[in-house]
Amino acid sequence: MKCNICRKHKAVINDYRFIDSCGLQGKIVTCEWCRDLNDVAVSEIIRDELDPKTFYSAKNKEIQDKISKIADWIINESNSSADEVEHLLYALYESKMSGLSGNINDDYNDVLDIMYNREK
Repeated sequence: MKCNICRKHKAVINDYRFIDSCGLQGKIVTCEWCRDLNDVAVSEIIRDELDPKTFYSAKNKEIQDKISKIADWIINESNSSADEVEHLLYALYESKMSGLSGNINDDYNDVLDIMYNREK
């Protein structure tokens, strides 16, 4: 099924959008590119038939991919997802207490190391 916003990419997530000018009135399905865009960007994509990838720089997409990988690890691989979520909340609100580096590349590499070592 194609994304209800861009109609270009595979839909992967359910969303709710209420944008009268675009005819969006409730539940829709979106692709990974459209799901986090604001209403203004969504309106532009629909009106001008744009590819949502144009709203992301390569660096932002790389960071988004790393965040998704970390989130997947928390959900599917972590021994204690609740502890990992708590750890991330500390990183957001009490950064000195979290123990995280604050660098997405370092934290991403840590997750890859944990996953790789578990497979051995």
